[in-house]
Amino acid sequence: MSTEQKVVVIIEASQGIGADLVEGFVKVGYCVAASSRAIKPSASPHSPTVTVDIADPGTADYIVGAAIAKFGCIDGSDTLADSADVFRSKPQLDKRRKSGL
Repeated sequence: MSTEQKVVVIIEASQGIGADLVEGFVKVGYCVAASSRAIKPSASPHSPTVTVDIADPGTADYIVGAAIAKFGCIDGSDTLADSADVFRSKPQLDKRRKSGL
């Protein structure tokens, strides 16, 4: 078994699935760079938080830079989890109704 530290970057980690992913990865020994617009600071050295807006084009570079600054590197064996979601039900429902579906 490898003793190399694994690093996970989780987008939109402040609540719901994202927050559960952070908790789960930390429990199994991963380091987690957690980000969201509304994320609270973490006291854990294994899961620092990064407050960002995923809609900003520079966000990905910023999150990766923060993870590298904290954990030293991110390589091909690491993980990125994006739990961000956009929900727009009304326009889609209106289109389906007008088409007879």
